[in-house]
Amino acid sequence: MKRIICLFLCLLFVFITGCSPKAEHNSSESIKKSSSSNTEQNIVEGTDGGFYISEALDITNIIRLIPLNEREIYVIGAKRDKAFEQREIVYGVLNIEEKESAELHREFTSVDGAENSAVQINSDGLTEFFTGQKILVFDGYNLVDTQPIATDKKESFVDLKQKKLAVIENESLILYLKSLAEGDEKQTAIYKPEKRETDGKEYILFPFSPKIKIYENRIIYGVAEDNTMNYKKIVVSDFDGKVIGEIGDLEIRADNIFFYFSENGFVTVETSDHLTDGTKKEVTFFAEYSEEGKIISEQTINGVLLDGQEKMFDGCSLYAYAYAIGSDSGVAVYDFYNKTAYRIKAADGYVISPTVTPSGKRVVWANGGAVFFEDINDLEAKEIIEAVK
Repeated sequence: MKRIICLFLCLLFVFITGCSPKAEHNSSESIKKSSSSNTEQNIVEGTDGGFYISEALDITNIIRLIPLNEREIYVIGAKRDKAFEQREIVYGVLNIEEKESAELHREFTSVDGAENSAVQINSDGLTEFFTGQKILVFDGYNLVDTQPIATDKKESFVDLKQKKLAVIENESLILYLKSLAEGDEKQTAIYKPEKRETDGKEYILFPFSPKIKIYENRIIYGVAEDNTMNYKKIVVSDFDGKVIGEIGDLEIRADNIFFYFSENGFVTVETSDHLTDGTKKEVTFFAEYSEEGKIISEQTINGVLLDGQEKMFDGCSLYAYAYAIGSDSGVAVYDFYNKTAYRIKAADGYVISPTVTPSGKRVVWANGGAVFFEDINDLEAKEIIEAVK
């Protein structure tokens, strides 16, 4: 059975880095350490340039990387212990430039929703870390508050800046937009499941993977069939549920579709083992649409996507992903502005959570228990991955 996975928004700009001055401002955010911060630990830097953080954070594997800026990378990791049925989930932070890490919090819990994790420094100078199920608030590196969000929900996406929660209820499968502002209990039903019938067989259309556009009154989500799990359409609406635009009757050319807001509307990413004409070839499809759902551009790139960036940053046209082209594998970046994919670094084994930093100047990823990074200020100097005609 095919799974629906999707996952985030780019101002397409003319800079080689693909990012605007606005993203530069965001990248200036930095943690203010309190005098009672958790103890920082120096980390081992391998000869391969990787930061081996497993011992410092006491974890057995890395699950997700969330960059606050070019220096500070938040980490979700796990510790497996046969003595416990459930994995212990660990939240930490890595400072690449100072070569230090700090454990922030650990608990026995699930990691549902970790693909939608986010971090920001709020107006009070506190760090807000959305884990996918709750918001952890830190003063420096010390936990000062926990705000449960969606422990019993199917999918959730939090916009920390606008204090909004897009969430799909488990049983009803209704997509709601809720306010997280103190004292504001407003919630709006954005999409309700629809019953349909084809050839005498009933099926339900349900929403998946909602995302909120930062600074704007927009939400995007996919719609899929419950009988085939095939995605059917992608919809953009305002915060009142009014449909702004959509693309429907999508050609099913992959198991999964990823979509994100962009300056001109939104972008989609799909990976497949065949071309649209049925020819066998491993490729990845990148496309951009207007907010109303009209195609702007499309590009097919050689190789399959193994893991992709979970969130695109405001003002940045770059999308990092792990690729495989035959025996060649590693980390790549696709630039939606110039419709080109660049090979960043070869890597053996499983690459986890590749992502560009908010300004688009650096790519980070995990591989073999270590965190790696590569500066991409001169992206056009990198080797190009061929497009498929």
